[in-house]
Amino acid sequence: MRLGPKLIFCIYLFSSMAQGALTKLKPILTKQDITNLRFLSYDGRFSIYQRRSGSLLFSTNYKVTEIVKSTPGTHFTVIGSATRKKLLIEERNDYFRSLSLRQTSNIYVLSYDGTGLRLYGKGQAPQLHLTDTWLSFYDPSIKELQFINIASDTLQFSIKINNPFNPYFVPQAIMLSESKVILTDLNSAGHSALLEFNRKDKKFTTLQKVGSHESKIEICSSDTSIFVSHIGINNSANHSMITKYPLHPFSLDDGKIIYESRNNEIGNVVCNFSPDKIYLVQVTPSSTASFSSEIVSVDLSTKKITTLSDLNNATQILNLDGRLVTPFQGKFYMLEGTNNVFDDTLNVPPSSLASDPFLDKVDSAGATPAPTATPAKGTGAGSGVGSGSGSGSGKK
Repeated sequence: MRLGPKLIFCIYLFSSMAQGALTKLKPILTKQDITNLRFLSYDGRFSIYQRRSGSLLFSTNYKVTEIVKSTPGTHFTVIGSATRKKLLIEERNDYFRSLSLRQTSNIYVLSYDGTGLRLYGKGQAPQLHLTDTWLSFYDPSIKELQFINIASDTLQFSIKINNPFNPYFVPQAIMLSESKVILTDLNSAGHSALLEFNRKDKKFTTLQKVGSHESKIEICSSDTSIFVSHIGINNSANHSMITKYPLHPFSLDDGKIIYESRNNEIGNVVCNFSPDKIYLVQVTPSSTASFSSEIVSVDLSTKKITTLSDLNNATQILNLDGRLVTPFQGKFYMLEGTNNVFDDTLNVPPSSLASDPFLDKVDSAGATPAPTATPAKGTGAGSGVGSGSGSGSGKK
């Protein structure tokens, strides 16, 4: 899945402990192996997929070009937005051997048409902001959020994350403007907090905080609103609440509660698929299992809750460039949207693809040189702040 408005989506193999699930949901059907796909355009004109050799490929009708040449065992994630100007690519090497949750990836930016690849640094959880003009990612080794202007990478700044306790915490961030960012962090007591960082004076303002380390705050934004979720975790008193705030201008005084529950929901809220609804993973009563969860929609006007899945153990929601899907046991099931066949390469018979000399060359180790990808100036782990920018840190 990342914003204003942002579609964050990544395709990867997902497995569940539940077996033999029966569902009425329809799986996404493609002639390309779904486990290799990393991105599918909303109109079916192109796809991005990876091969076992470590190559990431951009496929359009009758044409395949290589985006990144890496090594076997590399895993790619592709992230985009509703603006459809840029795509983010995470390149994680040794994906199946290095299992650290703190491992960083190479972060690339690619134009939506598959051109102009550029390396911007190493980090986690990359996001596009402000109609694809800014990029952010998190470096857990130095606990910094890095923000870079895509058009002019000399314009960049960083935010130091406080988080004194949890080494696996990854902050969420939304750029309200080029000078203001709201983000999540952990304060000195280990409690989740929502902060605003002002780039001009390099100061933090605490907007909200929870009273226990057994609650968390999640944020999500659409083109008109910001949604703040307070969700209980572990053995805390069961309670979940989602509040809607206006984005332009953002104001805590104009909040409206649109969802409340006595359960500690899983959350993973998607708020940028429909202007009238949000979607989340809800814990549901079950007579056959000690735990059950399904994906539901919440109508923003009526607060009506509609259950969309019947998987019993749904955990994730992805806004796949205009299609709402959930991964389950190696398949991707449609929740809302059009399940049209993605035919970017489907006009080419699979047999001809299998014997394509270009793809054979790509799969040959070292046969294809790495693409040109110039690192952005002054980026990467531990990089300094570029000109015209500032960094911030402080107690929360």
